[in-house]
Amino acid sequence: MSVGVLVLVAVAASACSSTAATGSASDSTTTAVAGTPAATANARPVLGPADETSAPQKGGALVFAVEAEPDGLDPSRSSFDASGHMLASAVFDPLATLDANGQAVPYLAKAITPSADFKTWTITLPSGVTFHDGTKLDADALKVNFDYLTKSFITAPSLSSVDTYEVTGPLELKVSMKEPWTSFPYTLSTQTGYVAAPSFLTNPDANGPSMHPIGTGPFKFKDYVKGSSFTAERNPTYWQKDLPNLDQIQFRFMPDALSRLDALTKGDVDVLHAYQPTVVTKAREAAAKGDMKAVENGEGEEDVIAINTDKEPFDDISARRALAYATDAEKWRGIAETTAKHDVHGPFAKGQLGFSEDDAYPAFDLAKAKQYADEYQTKHGKPIEAEVLTTPNVDDQAQMQLLTDQWAAAGIKVTIKSSELAGLIVQVVTGSYQLAGWRNFGSTDPDGDYLWWHSTAVLPTPRISTNVARFKDDQIDKALDEARATSDKATRDKDYAVVEKRLNEGVAYVWLGRPTWVIAANTRVQGIAAAQNATGATLGAKTWIANLWIKQ
Repeated sequence: MSVGVLVLVAVAASACSSTAATGSASDSTTTAVAGTPAATANARPVLGPADETSAPQKGGALVFAVEAEPDGLDPSRSSFDASGHMLASAVFDPLATLDANGQAVPYLAKAITPSADFKTWTITLPSGVTFHDGTKLDADALKVNFDYLTKSFITAPSLSSVDTYEVTGPLELKVSMKEPWTSFPYTLSTQTGYVAAPSFLTNPDANGPSMHPIGTGPFKFKDYVKGSSFTAERNPTYWQKDLPNLDQIQFRFMPDALSRLDALTKGDVDVLHAYQPTVVTKAREAAAKGDMKAVENGEGEEDVIAINTDKEPFDDISARRALAYATDAEKWRGIAETTAKHDVHGPFAKGQLGFSEDDAYPAFDLAKAKQYADEYQTKHGKPIEAEVLTTPNVDDQAQMQLLTDQWAAAGIKVTIKSSELAGLIVQVVTGSYQLAGWRNFGSTDPDGDYLWWHSTAVLPTPRISTNVARFKDDQIDKALDEARATSDKATRDKDYAVVEKRLNEGVAYVWLGRPTWVIAANTRVQGIAAAQNATGATLGAKTWIANLWIKQ
């Protein structure tokens, strides 16, 4: 439905590099050589013409159509949705990425090493890396990044366990934790791991969003046209000497998915990214005919109805139960999911830590929905009435209409309120909503979703809360903190199962399904499979574009 919301740091900033693997990682120690992950490790199959097997050709310009214009490209101040991560991956490098097994390993960092008790982590940087403005990447520059990241209302919740940090060498930053944090490197593979030049962080754009980024990434800023496009050109001093392949990449902001597909078909753009069922289906059909190539990914985050549990009428659990019981998610998936349909009852997929059949979710039961709706009306003297936010996108509107019709059958009157993506995100994270079509929880390691569920991430309206449901639960907090402090898989699995069950007992979300995303390209574009997440386990929205090249 979705609103394409992988806001803030929810998307793992996974990277793929053409550098051969030269290091290793374990569950507890992520000491490895930067740029370790192999480019095609567990990559998704390409539908349509196969990629060329010859060495990449250098040069050329590529146009990449994305669904939304970011509200900025400052890792510490901007809320990165799927499109924001696309742009950010061109100009920034994350300190860590995920390997083919889903383990966080160093990327821009040379090593990320824990103490025996996991209360201290040492980040070691490589020598000789420079930012686009010519300044050196060193420990002092990294400390400036932590200064901003740990204090920003956008990113601070994901670093809430950080106590202090200090420069202990020219290329070494020691980070001390309030309690053991075994999965800290995973956080460095998300938005909080992007490293920006101090000159960019200390001098944000005065008259609008920070769209003139300075990083260490494969491309550097060239041009930004508000409402239209962002263009970056090859970074000639990139630390991975053979990358990028392209001379230039332009990201074009095209909110309408069908317009993106039409532009790709006509040759006005070279690559698109979309989740809408119509586009996914048409891209698959075109790939089968050899007219384009496509890569699909459908094992990431969940589509949900986010519920503001701190605002009428859903501050009463009877209203939330009525809504959940009235939702026939299977019918929703019939129009919203184009491939395998996932009967989702929580934030964890089968095989992931925390998944349990005993999830306590109030699945579709119209009789029970009416029972709780009547209970609410008896208690409050009025029926359940609310607004639900979604985008103006045709597919999102159709999916939401189906849901509001289902809710009406239980006596729940919900009207649809349309908002462009950026505005919708602001309303949700500031608590200025009742219901919203939302998409979230795409972290391979559940600790990456800590900030969406912990009570400390709930702040008074209109301050930004990453816990968008504003659902506070002591048992969830305890489980999240315990799971963060141990590397024992069985303990973590048990803790995250508690999180799932308590979210469902409190009905913090209505679970709908998991979307299928597609990256589609014209047949000249090579490397779209290698450009997506190395594990194939998180949303394809976050992609590296350094490996892409165009057959001349």
